[in-house]
Amino acid sequence: MRKYYNNSGQTFASRMDWYLDPKNKYIKINKKTGCWIWQRCRLPAGYGLVSSVLIARAVGTKNNSLVHRAAYLHAKGALLPSTHLDHLCGTASCCNPTHLEEVDASVNNARKALVRDQTQEIVELKNEIKRLNSRIQRLEKEKNDRSKRQPACREV
Repeated sequence: MRKYYNNSGQTFASRMDWYLDPKNKYIKINKKTGCWIWQRCRLPAGYGLVSSVLIARAVGTKNNSLVHRAAYLHAKGALLPSTHLDHLCGTASCCNPTHLEEVDASVNNARKALVRDQTQEIVELKNEIKRLNSRIQRLEKEKNDRSKRQPACREV
């Protein structure tokens, strides 16, 4: 891999080491999922964006680059420009290289569609659970109201 330097003599590797060090507060590590969540600028779709010409040139762009692509390049050493990186964790702002997989566009789009469909199904199931819980609460309330209205039975 070609070495990229900025005016201060900093390399791509040293800059990425600095960005990916949690104590510098550019990433926050989710202990539950292992995701490295980018804490700075994000695109509307959730992907982290780094504005560093040094990093952008290493990744193959002009001024800005997607953080997950830079992190993957830093960890693995090579990345084709036409390659997509699939977030195996499903978190767009994650830049943990172990959560990323190089795939072609068709695989990435198919996985996105699958996740979208599963997400929609989960939302529908949660709505059904809410509806059933409301019905259960209504039936329990009706049962309590009936028991309050009926006088206690007396033996004769």
